[in-house]
Amino acid sequence: MKKVLTVVATLFLLSFSSMAQSDTVAMVTRHVNHVMIGYTGILFQIGFQSEFKIAKRWTLMTQAAYEHTIFIKSMNMKGYQMMLEPRFYYNLEKRMRTGRSIGYNSGNYFSLRTEARYAQFEFITMMKDFGLANDDHFYAITAMPTWGMKRVYRERWGLDVSGGLGAIWLTTFEEDTVDDYSVGLWFHTTVALSYRF
Repeated sequence: MKKVLTVVATLFLLSFSSMAQSDTVAMVTRHVNHVMIGYTGILFQIGFQSEFKIAKRWTLMTQAAYEHTIFIKSMNMKGYQMMLEPRFYYNLEKRMRTGRSIGYNSGNYFSLRTEARYAQFEFITMMKDFGLANDDHFYAITAMPTWGMKRVYRERWGLDVSGGLGAIWLTTFEEDTVDDYSVGLWFHTTVALSYRF
């Protein structure tokens, strides 16, 4: 009888041990919402982000933002951006092993950043001599393999820094008349501050 109780007690403790281990498996947070402000080269952004878990280390980041140029005297551009970005967080296990937080998807990632953008621009100086007319509008679609790092502080504040290089499809038009279509390379760097609610 004593041996049976010992075996049962051992199995009971082992089951709790395995449960505790499964609770510490490195994985992304199920759903996170942010308001954000960011800077992408020449554009200041303010918007809303929502990140959804799609697998153990995969998320889908979505973003809707208003954009405006800052620090550029020769051009005024304003518009809207929508982003869809599948992310793979590759260093969650390492961060856990070293005692660093992975809460709310705090880690490094690879992604495919896809953006759709509509904007209107106005040239304040003679840059219009380079073939772009005042009050042109454009639509742009970009797809960029990207590396980034996200850090969350005090469970509310976040910093997201990323950079990538990919393709851009761009069409410009003026007064509903298409001026030009073009395809090329597009490089982006982004620094964004966010607040989780």
